[in-house]
Amino acid sequence: MDIGAFDSPKFIGLPVGEVLKVGKDHLDVEVKESLTNGDGLNVLIKRDIVGFRANKADKIAEGRYRVWPNEMPAGSG
Repeated sequence: MDIGAFDSPKFIGLPVGEVLKVGKDHLDVEVKESLTNGDGLNVLIKRDIVGFRANKADKIAEGRYRVWPNEMPAGSG
């Protein structure tokens, strides 16, 4: 059994998938869980964890979404 403190500043969330492509204003991701508009996501960029809010998450194929962040994560492009 895994136990963690979800309100800990060190908790970054559960892994749900990976980034397949980075566009100018969106990310294409492959995920194990469904995504919805407003989800909070974290990505690892050059060993730094960057969080953002998914303004819009559109399903483009089974297990794949195009995500438009409220602001593109710094260093993602």
